[in-house]
Amino acid sequence: MTTGRRNRTAGDAQWLADHEMELARSASHIASMLHKESMQAAVREILLKFEAAHGCEESKIFTHALARKLEERGNLRAVEMLREFVKRGQSPGATL
Repeated sequence: MTTGRRNRTAGDAQWLADHEMELARSASHIASMLHKESMQAAVREILLKFEAAHGCEESKIFTHALARKLEERGNLRAVEMLREFVKRGQSPGATL
């Protein structure tokens, strides 16, 4: 493993550790939504709050990490929603 890859991996692990509680809480909130509209509203709310607190670049990382967390929980509907959100490049304030 190269030094650059090792540093990036350590940085990724630290970022995940720093945001683990927020990721778990967000994944739980999204997973609890039963209807598409309420899930979209939850995704929008979570991403808006995260972006406001941490900035756009951190929000992109958070969105991908959140999709992985939801995938681990087996919530493929929410994962697809987040991936579409990223694919479209929408800002959290845009309608889904």
